Amino acid sequence: MNLAATQTPRRRGISDPTAVGGLVLGGDYQGLAIARSLARSGFPVSILDDERSIARVSRSVQRYERVADLRDERATVDAVLAAGRRAGLHGWVLFPTRDEQVAAFARYRDELTGFFRVPTPEWKVARRVWDKRETYELAKELSLPIPGTWFPRSEDEVREIPTDRPLVIKPAIKEHFFYDTGVKAWRAENRDELMMRYREAAAVVEEGEVIVQEMIPGDGESQFSYCALFKEGRGIAEMTVRRLRQHPSDFGRASTFVETVDCPPIVEQSRSFLEAIDYYGLVEMEYKRDPLDH
Repeated sequence: MNLAATQTPRRRGISDPTAVGGLVLGGDYQGLAIARSLARSGFPVSILDDERSIARVSRSVQRYERVADLRDERATVDAVLAAGRRAGLHGWVLFPTRDEQVAAFARYRDELTGFFRVPTPEWKVARRVWDKRETYELAKELSLPIPGTWFPRSEDEVREIPTDRPLVIKPAIKEHFFYDTGVKAWRAENRDELMMRYREAAAVVEEGEVIVQEMIPGDGESQFSYCALFKEGRGIAEMTVRRLRQHPSDFGRASTFVETVDCPPIVEQSRSFLEAIDYYGLVEMEYKRDPLDH
């Protein structure tokens, strides 16, 4: 997009059969940002949501539809196809905003591509980043640096984990944990806290889905992300950023202040990982620099 342009591109409406636009799933801050970006470039936008989110009142959105469920994969696919047929959105691009939606699009990609453009990889690729056990195992195979990481399946295995530094208890599959707890992870300062949090996590997720990981110290100065449109082994468009502020401050769900930075090591490591799984689509990979490594 030419940022120096002085005229706004003409927007074609949803009723225009020649229009190609974006069907965005979820209307919170991610969905709203996508809608605004598309609208600035002249593309019509439709929002499909299962929550009462802010994008419904945005002037960037031409159509908003509330549905019952965008968490279950099959229900999501059925809702997307039904909404597309009702509004005549054939050939439009799907924009998921949550992990479970990416998983749904990946599993049912063949079914969806008969009607939509689907900018997500196939399931055999997506599962390598959806299930963080596979993510960390592949990182080890590629000799990419990760914190000390354990996949305990019992309290006895938890007792064998060293606690020389604070630990993080997190899920292998985010949505199996987040909707029950309202958080992405828990912090444990000592062995008693570790055992208590492990028991709480094990009661929420399926067996074997609890991950225990070393807590990397530091605030936003240490947090980075690699963002890209990745295709055929390379970043078609890419940037690295420092996530200076986030909310919540410990295990953030949203960044509130971000700056672009040059960070070649992150670019190299991200490209190596994404090329190894033949990734296609939009991606953000998060990093935290360990001060003890310097």
